[in-house]
Amino acid sequence: MEKKKFGYLIQIIFVVILIGIGLWSQRNRVNESRQTAFIMDTFFEIEASGRIPDLDAVIDSAFALARDYEHLLSYYVEGSLISAVNNSRGEKTHIDSTLKEILVKGTYFYQATAGKYDLSIGSLSDLWDISKARIPEEKEIIEALANTGFDRIIVEGDSILIPAGMKLNLGSIAKGYIVDQVIDFLISEGVSEILVNAGGDIRIWGGDGMLIGIQHPQKDRSEVIDKIRIKDQAVVTSGDYERYFEVDGVRYHHILNALTGYPARQCVSVTAIADDAETADALSTAAFVLSVPDAIKLADALPNGWVIIYHMEDDKLVRSVSSGAEEFLE
Repeated sequence: MEKKKFGYLIQIIFVVILIGIGLWSQRNRVNESRQTAFIMDTFFEIEASGRIPDLDAVIDSAFALARDYEHLLSYYVEGSLISAVNNSRGEKTHIDSTLKEILVKGTYFYQATAGKYDLSIGSLSDLWDISKARIPEEKEIIEALANTGFDRIIVEGDSILIPAGMKLNLGSIAKGYIVDQVIDFLISEGVSEILVNAGGDIRIWGGDGMLIGIQHPQKDRSEVIDKIRIKDQAVVTSGDYERYFEVDGVRYHHILNALTGYPARQCVSVTAIADDAETADALSTAAFVLSVPDAIKLADALPNGWVIIYHMEDDKLVRSVSSGAEEFLE
């Protein structure tokens, strides 16, 4: 009888060990997942891997976080914080730490570009509605410029005051900011390798790095003009071929010089690389609205920012790079 009990005990121990091994294997198995959602008016893609049993659920939470930020920062979402600020009619509006943080970065690039990069460009961007394919009249541009000027924004504590008629548009920085928040969240959840691509705002974390192609600015979307390799960094490209219309053979695109009120003409494509996506996002636009020498100076002044610029010289496409950017090219 005792031998029989002993046999049962051995069986129970064996089953417990098998269960333990199964649970240990489940927890330590590297899972992979790739999901896409439509956020910030673009396809928002997350690829992730790690020893996380419920990785899909973690990515779902990351998308939920991104949507929360969209409802704060989107120019086009009715009821967003930005919408409330833009409809304040000269009255103070309560803001959170997220918007204050973005405005600090916006202030830096506004000052570094002598006002050519400006987050208060909403009235101008409304005027240059690419879908309407219409060149605004000069008087319309003058009126919109009168409602532009980041230096007229007042932030005190948890409130912001913008002049009546002014509109903030964070389209050149918000996606990058959201990508960074998603990356930080996934890291905090134990994800070991991450790729986030928000409509061309790309940041990777973990792994051996990634080779990324730069679209040729004068050829088909599938054509690559150069390739760069990044590791634990972000890359964003701004180009005059992304959103535009043509009139009499002249291309009018969406990247505006906030001082002139017209599309910037110095570059045709700027690829910015930085340690974070928010900086890369803002840098790609800020460099685009500058002359090539000034764009390079702008990148060189940053501790973690580089630019690869394509521009026209004597009807030829020319590449210029900031200091250290050659190391990314392959």
